[in-house]
Amino acid sequence: MVIPERQVVSGKPDWGSSQSAQLIAISSFLAGLFILVNSIVPVLRVGNPQLLTIVLVSSLLAFIFSRYVALSIWRDCRQNSPFSFTGELTTGIGIGWLVLLGLLNFNLPPEITNALVAALWLFVSAGLLGISTWLGLAIGKPITEADLAISDRLSVITYGDRSVCISPTSLSQQPRQFNSAILLLLSVFFWTTLEGSGYIRTIVAIALAMAGLTGLSTWQILVKPQQRLLQMQFSGIWGLESIYTINLQAFSRLEVVKLREGDLSWMQLAGYSKDITLPSAVLGTGKTNGESELGQALLNSCNLARHETTRDSLGLVGILLPQGAGILAGIAFIAVGLFSMLFLPSLPRTALPGCVMLMGACLIAPVVARYVINLVAPASLMPDSPKYADRLQAWEIGLALVIAFAALRNAQGVNVLPLISLAGAWTCFGIGVCILTLVRRTPIATKN
Repeated sequence: MVIPERQVVSGKPDWGSSQSAQLIAISSFLAGLFILVNSIVPVLRVGNPQLLTIVLVSSLLAFIFSRYVALSIWRDCRQNSPFSFTGELTTGIGIGWLVLLGLLNFNLPPEITNALVAALWLFVSAGLLGISTWLGLAIGKPITEADLAISDRLSVITYGDRSVCISPTSLSQQPRQFNSAILLLLSVFFWTTLEGSGYIRTIVAIALAMAGLTGLSTWQILVKPQQRLLQMQFSGIWGLESIYTINLQAFSRLEVVKLREGDLSWMQLAGYSKDITLPSAVLGTGKTNGESELGQALLNSCNLARHETTRDSLGLVGILLPQGAGILAGIAFIAVGLFSMLFLPSLPRTALPGCVMLMGACLIAPVVARYVINLVAPASLMPDSPKYADRLQAWEIGLALVIAFAALRNAQGVNVLPLISLAGAWTCFGIGVCILTLVRRTPIATKN
């Protein structure tokens, strides 16, 4: 999704990069401090000098090596690109996940297990505090209210080959991406450390995980006038990413369609044989002189005629029906998931099964959600084929993870019914949340 290096004719890709880095530094500091405060007590309670030494040394190393993650974040802010999981960061996350599962699997006294898990979270806390520090050193001028006031403006970049890239500014999307990654992290933190009612832990963990999973995304619209192509690109992980390539030769005008009975409006690429309604996720931008910035940018770069019309709900059934069906399906799955979580069989206090099932639900839910949208709303435009369709997919890994862990537990003589119920409830909730997210990111094709 990252635009290759080309000569920039107009626009500024890194507008707001310093301000967005400042917001990321603040959120990283707060998250690191929160994890530190809630993890230090179990380690101190054990009072083992060797453990304290290991925690101090590992935390210092995490603080030092977090500089490379901070540089990657700073580069993403400067390029206004999707949050990048570098090879080093992905490896570190994988190692940390395996270590966490290993610690939870050891048959140790609860106090020792809690202390070891807390020591791992202190390592993570040091990394977050390090990211905050290194980003703080890279930041130039402080953020102002004027910057925040115009953060919802679009970034329109024109390149030497006449292609145009339209996207939110760095200030409006980079902090949201990083905060979403933090929410994914906090979902595991709450599941492994939160005391009290198991129902509260169950709901908080999946809610944070799905908020982080669906928020870890950006969008770009790339217009190629020479090829008469328009690409809508949505970043994401585990099946939430998508690219829609539209041939502009079939369309002659850009229509702004307003609902007569309310304030709702849509933007359509209109042609003689079909119309394509742009997803609402790209329309929530500011306006200049009463005109949508996205509309202005598309008109200037696509050479389309502008047209505005008002229709009643019957005339917009081709748009309202697919979107309504998707929203109802999402709400239904969320309701089933929440209802199931409230009546789950009691789970053991050990956090290991929940961690595995949480990962499985996050990997499976996006793909199932896209399948459900295509089922209930056939008018939804299909995304381009994945670049690496022949590789092992995320949902396949998630399904294999859940089945293998349940089979292992069953072989050990453990009742796996509560485990399967937890995975099903979390997956239903995740499917619903992902459906509501994908409804906002999916164009709708209607025939004239």
